[in-house]
Amino acid sequence: MVITLFIALVFLVTYASLIYFAEHEAQPDDFPHIPAAMWWGIVTLTTVGYGAMNLLRLLHQKLQKL
Repeated sequence: MVITLFIALVFLVTYASLIYFAEHEAQPDDFPHIPAAMWWGIVTLTTVGYGAMNLLRLLHQKLQKL
């Protein structure tokens, strides 16, 4: 159980970092720092994805669906 949570946390931090570096320039208000991108990832994974932050670039929208 602990290993699973650790792996999930590492995946979340890695994915959030990639989203931050990809979207920060286009949306500095929505993705001001990596923890904000982590919050976006948590909301996207645990709900239907509705929220105030959306990815603007087409490639990033495709990656979001993975």
